[in-house]
Amino acid sequence: MSRSVFAVRSLAVSDQDWLASSCRSPDLADRLAIPVTRHGLKPGQLQWQIFGHMPGWVDALMRLRNRLVAVFGFASGDVRPARHCGDDPKCLQAGEQAGFLTVLVSTDEVCISHAEDRHMSFWLAVSKEAGQAVVATRVQSKTRLGRLYLELIRPFHWLIARAVISSAAKAGRI
Repeated sequence: MSRSVFAVRSLAVSDQDWLASSCRSPDLADRLAIPVTRHGLKPGQLQWQIFGHMPGWVDALMRLRNRLVAVFGFASGDVRPARHCGDDPKCLQAGEQAGFLTVLVSTDEVCISHAEDRHMSFWLAVSKEAGQAVVATRVQSKTRLGRLYLELIRPFHWLIARAVISSAAKAGRI
């Protein structure tokens, strides 16, 4: 199976899940899926295995993004968890920091993280569904600058989210 960014499939955004109840009218919402080969991983482990190892070019873009937007009050910081989780089954428990995100819920079904700044609220959910890792994102802007930022980064989000997820699959981490 090809593990390019095109191997990551878009799924319908659910309006009946925890993210939908937290963010009813998102300005950006997506659900991306890719088959897993490591079926024993829990959602917190999947989140670590996907976002704990960024491709070098994504790291460079994120550092640049953080320098540019921090001045305007946007959340910035490393997206990777502060500690190395590896295959720890207790990886990313509620209350832990996962980069700039705080883990809100971590169960056998889903790991949900959240970040908020004065311009937007950001939610990330990682789950396993039918042999696939599913990464759902919802972002709700609070200001005009937040809406402008989302419109500017939308094409980058499309590419980066898929590249990070496919990189984890290609490396055999998920």
